[in-house]
Amino acid sequence: MSELRYLREVWLKRAEVAKECAGELRGLRNRLEATVTRNYFGAGCIEGAAMFIGLQALIKEGAEELGAARDSAQHLSATSELAATAIESADADSSR
Repeated sequence: MSELRYLREVWLKRAEVAKECAGELRGLRNRLEATVTRNYFGAGCIEGAAMFIGLQALIKEGAEELGAARDSAQHLSATSELAATAIESADADSSR
């Protein structure tokens, strides 16, 4: 196997792993967003309401970070596939 063909396979594997990671991050984000959907700290309780609002803000921030990580993984996957294509093209050109 040529060195370029080997590198192409490595980039394709990297793309596959990044795509899997993006899917897992999407699932984690969905589960995080669904963790606290109502105030369990007590209706009419001022401290409970403040706690719930703070917890919702924290969950939203975490979900946004997971979304950004998912976007980054998707970008890595696409970029890795492009690298694999470029390597394949270079390999084909070098064999001419």
